Amino acid sequence: MPKVEQNYRSQRYRKVWENENWALGWLCPGKQVGKAHCNVCDKDLVAGKSELIGHTKTSSHIRLAKQIQSNRRMTSFVESKDESRIKAELNVVAMIVRKNLSFNCLDDIVNTLHFVADDSKAIKSMTCNRTKGTYLLNECLSPYAHEKLMEEVAVSGGISILCDKATDITMNKTFCVNFRFLKSDTFEPVTRFYRLIPVSDGSAQGLFELLKETLVKDGIGWDQVVGYASDGENLMQGERNSLLTKLKDAVPDLFVMKCFCHTFHLVAGHACGALSKTAEEIIHDTYNYFKLSPNRQKSYEEFQHFANCEPHKLLKPCQTRWLSISQCVDRILSQWPALELYFTEEAFGMKNLQSDRILQALKSPYIKATLESSSFVLGDFAGLNKNFQSNSFQLHLLLPETERVLRMFASNFMKRELIKYKISAFEDPSNWLQLDQVYPGILANETLKKMKPHEKDSFLSRCRDWYKIACSQILKRIDLLDPVFLAMKDVNHQLILKDKAIVSSAAVLFHKLPRLLPDVDVQSIDRQWRSILVDEEVKKGAWENHSVVEFWNPMRAVPSYKEVSTFMLKIMALPQSTAEVERTFSKLNNNKTKLRNKLSVSTLESIIKTSERFQSSFAMTPSLVKLYSGARTRRIPDRKVFYHVLQNLRDKGCFPRILATAEHHERGDQRIIIMVEHSPRIIIRRISSRLGVPRTRVWQTLKHEGLHPFHLQYVQHLQPGDAARRLEFSTWLQDHPQLCKYVLYTDEAIFTRCGYRNTRNDHYWLKEIPKKTAESHFQHRFSVNVWCGIVGDQLIGPHIFEGRLTGKVYLKYLGDKFLCLLEDVPLKTNQRIIFQHDGALAHYTKRVNEYLHQEFPGRWIGRGGPYPWPARSPDLTPLDFHHWGYMKSLVYKKKVNSREELLQEIKETARVIKTIQQF
Repeated sequence: MPKVEQNYRSQRYRKVWENENWALGWLCPGKQVGKAHCNVCDKDLVAGKSELIGHTKTSSHIRLAKQIQSNRRMTSFVESKDESRIKAELNVVAMIVRKNLSFNCLDDIVNTLHFVADDSKAIKSMTCNRTKGTYLLNECLSPYAHEKLMEEVAVSGGISILCDKATDITMNKTFCVNFRFLKSDTFEPVTRFYRLIPVSDGSAQGLFELLKETLVKDGIGWDQVVGYASDGENLMQGERNSLLTKLKDAVPDLFVMKCFCHTFHLVAGHACGALSKTAEEIIHDTYNYFKLSPNRQKSYEEFQHFANCEPHKLLKPCQTRWLSISQCVDRILSQWPALELYFTEEAFGMKNLQSDRILQALKSPYIKATLESSSFVLGDFAGLNKNFQSNSFQLHLLLPETERVLRMFASNFMKRELIKYKISAFEDPSNWLQLDQVYPGILANETLKKMKPHEKDSFLSRCRDWYKIACSQILKRIDLLDPVFLAMKDVNHQLILKDKAIVSSAAVLFHKLPRLLPDVDVQSIDRQWRSILVDEEVKKGAWENHSVVEFWNPMRAVPSYKEVSTFMLKIMALPQSTAEVERTFSKLNNNKTKLRNKLSVSTLESIIKTSERFQSSFAMTPSLVKLYSGARTRRIPDRKVFYHVLQNLRDKGCFPRILATAEHHERGDQRIIIMVEHSPRIIIRRISSRLGVPRTRVWQTLKHEGLHPFHLQYVQHLQPGDAARRLEFSTWLQDHPQLCKYVLYTDEAIFTRCGYRNTRNDHYWLKEIPKKTAESHFQHRFSVNVWCGIVGDQLIGPHIFEGRLTGKVYLKYLGDKFLCLLEDVPLKTNQRIIFQHDGALAHYTKRVNEYLHQEFPGRWIGRGGPYPWPARSPDLTPLDFHHWGYMKSLVYKKKVNSREELLQEIKETARVIKTIQQF
């Protein structure tokens, strides 16, 4: 018979081998993916453990290793052997990272330690400034933390990927990836931060290539990936062209989880649209009333003590998280007596419209009942959200908890005998209870007695709509008949102890999730599962107060249940939410703030890794000392310094003179000053070449003389008479400074495909002449006309005009969209807004002027208005002299290839500008 060729699977390189005794000092990853490299022999090797151990016994390797050992390394002259000092420096750097402190404070911390602990030899020898601390973080602590993570991942048996992307305060887009896996020693599921990757291409293909490249670099194959979780964005989990579809091509049987917390946020957001908006406005208005006034906050404390309310501050609801309103509502209701007393005093004493409006809402039983009902229904959502944000395994509770909440909501507005988990059943009016039987909550029921009949019917109708929308949205977003989640309920040991588990659950899970335990057949799992269901000894154990992990972990010690218990534990490594990724972004925002906005992505990644791994004071290990010795603990001179020193030693036989004579300095300074006085527009490079002095010397001399480089400022050309009108308008504004905070400046700008470039900052440092070009003249062109407004420090808009801007289009926008954009403006400012626009042709039409006279009587600035706007005056409005330039610099950071991409970048940039408040 002919020989059958067997296909052997080539082994991948494992980074954990580098710390083993037989590989210390010579083993590293090869240039080719999956290969190993010998630093002693300088050649790539097959990445097989037996082959590598055999290589160490070859005569050539032994001979070269002895030669290297006899040579003293250059790093031995500078590397430290004092482990106590190393430990002190690394602990100080780790403490700085954990507390989100700036590295600038390292100098003060070390000096303080020298002062208070001068008798300690380790502390006295510490030298850790900002530069050294950054090097120790990036080249010692962070690589050590990543190395330990890779060791845990290598022996975990499978990982789940949790990922999301975000844009930080400096408009840098990053892709955050976390791993969820089982710890090999305790078999407990943990979630660990993996990478923070800069994003240049934010498409699905770009994110997939980034993830693939990073995993391959760390020696992680697709065969180790068992699960994936992200939010429900189309880019991450769309059906056609998303990151999920790319991952499915690489891993066909991948377990996918859409973040459960995001799902319930969306459900609550849709449902809350049925309630009265006035109830939500009262939360915003009361918070804004106290936000910027310490006097009001101090005065309010007296009313809190008088009404026996806890002295808590009012909370601000998050615009993108509907469930955050639950806590705000509870805080408002707990402070209701104090708020009512305070605003009664404010309404009669201050007599402002905002306090009157808040007082009317506080006295309205309709508003109070709406808030009480919101507190009742959102409490269940918030509880579910809190459970699934934890790191412990909760997937087995997904369907039971969802069904519980769904049935409770349905029973509040439907006949119980007609409740069915179908959208058509919820929307059928014949299944609904009568209005007076709808249950809004115990507190809201008491408040209903104070309402008028028509108000009561309106309120109960809104509550019924809330329940109906919430139930329909839950069914749309969560499949209650999913076989995996139905079978996963039986992972809960409580069902096994009560004889409620289904006998086919293990087989169903194994068929759907074969990657969790590939070396075991389904028959073994099914046999052990059915055996444990009827084992009376297991049911006699005291497992009632134990968690799921605590139940299945001891079962691994029983030979007859080892495989099924291992399979159940591996299920707990599957993802359930992206809460840990959101926490990573919170750490990112805590570090990269307005004051610390120059941190690079690599440094931020190192900070997050170090803060997660080094939670407290830690002991030294040989690998940590090795990384410390290899880190750049001091600034390394440029290679040119060594070149010039060597040239001086060869040519003159001495080191170069560092300090020149005072006469040479004075003579050089006088010549520099004379050249600048003779030709003020001369450039630094020409002065340096003509006089033969370094450029730094020229800069120092000019700075010492108080000279500064200035550039011409190009301004708008003015016609005769413009200056007088500009002066008159500026004088009017100066005479009425109280009106400046109410002026709503508006303007339009054109965004094109070409963008703009500052060629003075557009350069490349290269050794050879670059063959680079920049595309600017496109055959396929597109443009977008964008409207924005600024009132005070708040950005209004943007609004996109479709087509050419005419008077008709502008009038339609003012009547339909403009007033809606002013809803986010505080009421006090909204009622006193002074509208401004320039004299463009679309602005100066008869109907536009009539509309402005009607909506802003005596309160608008423009051509033909009560306050005329001076022509050719773009430097008088913040949109022209600041906002458009700043916004375009952010939008055009990324090349846009379509009008849709340009619109998305404009909206995203406006959102970021609103959050950082540039005005």
